[in-house]
Amino acid sequence: MNPRTALLLALSVTPSIAACSSESGGKAAGAVPATFATYCTGTLKVAKEYMTPAGPSAWSGMGSTVAAGTSVLVSASFDRFEAYAFLADGTPAKIEADFSKGLVAGVDFDSTCSDKGKDRANQRTVLLARSTFFADASLGGTPCALEAGQVLTGYSFSSTGSAATISAPEIKSACGFDKAYTKDVLYATLILP
Repeated sequence: MNPRTALLLALSVTPSIAACSSESGGKAAGAVPATFATYCTGTLKVAKEYMTPAGPSAWSGMGSTVAAGTSVLVSASFDRFEAYAFLADGTPAKIEADFSKGLVAGVDFDSTCSDKGKDRANQRTVLLARSTFFADASLGGTPCALEAGQVLTGYSFSSTGSAATISAPEIKSACGFDKAYTKDVLYATLILP
């Protein structure tokens, strides 16, 4: 084969290879932890960028992707879908979505229970990771932790940057704090199937 033919062949194959890698590329993530077995899960149809924890219920860091086929927890937010994958070390990762439309069922992910997502009766606010709480705004004193999977009912949350104020009957019951302070709380509105 002459060099010109080889070059033309290489150039004609490259776009299809690039298209395949952008559709299915990305890191393989870990499995959705068994702690969340009672909530709606799905499977990504395409590789998606994700964000990692960056403070109390905050996410940052674009550019890394998880692969198509990754199992995710499906979440509801402002009548849109969100999803969370779990990295190999168990860290939750928020799947990036267009703010105006969220993730689209059947396009971005497949799930057998996403049709129930917009019914508030099927939604629960759940801790995505172990979260530590303090009675003092300086985050001093004896910490109290709640594990991933803990449901929070009737909660209030406000954040002013590196620390957040949160209250919920479950925090009061476990920790004794009417108002708690935290720098690592992560929660999402998960969907019952």
